[in-house]
Amino acid sequence: MGILQNIFSIKNQKEKNGKIYKVTTVLGLKLKTLNIKRTLSEVSKETKLLRTIIEKSIDITKIPKATGNLRKVQLIKTKILQIIDVILKKYHMQYWIDFGTLIGAIRHKGFIPWDDDIDLCIMKDDYLKLPEIFDKELVRYGLNYIYCDDAGSQLIKLCYNDYVVDFFPMEYINKKCYTEEEKAIHVCKWLECRNAFLKKYKVKDFISGKYNQFEVIPFVNTLKQQIIDISYKENSTTNQVIRSLETMTVATKCAVFDCEYIFPLQNLQFEDLSLPAPIDPLQHLYQSGEYGEYGAVMTFPRIQDSGFAHTQMNYSSDIDYDNILHELTNIYEEIKNENKVCTASN
Repeated sequence: MGILQNIFSIKNQKEKNGKIYKVTTVLGLKLKTLNIKRTLSEVSKETKLLRTIIEKSIDITKIPKATGNLRKVQLIKTKILQIIDVILKKYHMQYWIDFGTLIGAIRHKGFIPWDDDIDLCIMKDDYLKLPEIFDKELVRYGLNYIYCDDAGSQLIKLCYNDYVVDFFPMEYINKKCYTEEEKAIHVCKWLECRNAFLKKYKVKDFISGKYNQFEVIPFVNTLKQQIIDISYKENSTTNQVIRSLETMTVATKCAVFDCEYIFPLQNLQFEDLSLPAPIDPLQHLYQSGEYGEYGAVMTFPRIQDSGFAHTQMNYSSDIDYDNILHELTNIYEEIKNENKVCTASN
């Protein structure tokens, strides 16, 4: 957020005369106006004007990287991602960067400057193997996994201290959707299943650890057969995927994705790594319905929806970020060397 304040910010400034002024900074230029009560319509017009000024004046892909503690957190998560990449490749498991991480790769060749989130997608069959692999390969190094956070998000999350990487499982749908209308119908039924399973398994039960997503899969599969199709069964020949339903404890949106825009995966630069990503990232992101019109991810996010501060982490100055990064670097080197030995012996 600090970086963007050099480009665009609005703050109140109280003068000695007691009057409060609004100071607007755009491209380093400051405009001070008397801060009087404005209607929502006036605020909206001003926001649109400022957005236009920003979009016409700045190439978002040229915004510099984050600085300070935010940047240190980004580097810590990049190192966790590098460890994940080594382990999943060892087991020949296919994953890809997606959502905000994918936007960062195609737009900034790394993190979105004001973001610290990492989202990975993986097919459900491989996703179900992650706990066993993490237990075998990573827990001894202090990297652990959780199924749920305190908000009820039911995903496998690989953690080192408070630093987390999310895995989103994707699965094939049973019947191909040929039109956008058919996709919308399938999504509606998918969400109907989600609502039905949350009537039996409350979000609070996931948060408390009473259940995890693996335990509810049989019941979820029964719901798919009841609500979607009596003979529901995943079918890879549809070449269409959707987020696995049992992980959607708090998600209220999903989409059917055409695999032709995902596979075969390509490698994209993310920070100093080369990571698997969808073959047509712009079309893939557009399919999600989350990011506006096609190609909109290459422009500034909508100001009224924020987007400038996806993270909710507290970047405390009391944390020794450099030491955490050093620890992870040592872990990565040890894992990499172990894999070299294993490869040589085979």
